[in-house]
Amino acid sequence: MAGGPPGAAPGDEPLTAGLLAEVHQLLAAYGHAIDACDAEAWVGLFHHDGVSSGPGRPKLRGRDELRAWVEDHPRADLLHTCTNVHVLGWRGDLLDVRSHFVIYAIDTDGTYRVSVAGSYADELCRVDGVLRFWCREATPRRAVQTRH
Repeated sequence: MAGGPPGAAPGDEPLTAGLLAEVHQLLAAYGHAIDACDAEAWVGLFHHDGVSSGPGRPKLRGRDELRAWVEDHPRADLLHTCTNVHVLGWRGDLLDVRSHFVIYAIDTDGTYRVSVAGSYADELCRVDGVLRFWCREATPRRAVQTRH
């Protein structure tokens, strides 16, 4: 992962229901912002030096690189979902969170199909009292055919 952000708030905050809800809200806001191609909303979810990485694209660091990538890669007709959110706890000033994602493509006839699924490894930090992504790593999982 990316290492801690400079000047982050101390990570001695207990894992309360309020904190868990705040984590869920941040992860949901990520999906809504990227699906709407709202670069400013999406970039605003990251620490100003935050990192986003995933397959098929370079590691993006800082809001300028994040913004440029979103603006150059519109994502119309996609629906991001995030599930199985597991808050592992604080590690210094960073809150470790793991989750799964499924991205659906919406075909021209209105049907949905799974485009990609995988997992996120997140490091969250507080910026002016608000949770933000310090580092978000996306790892897709290979589809497995099953027989019923």
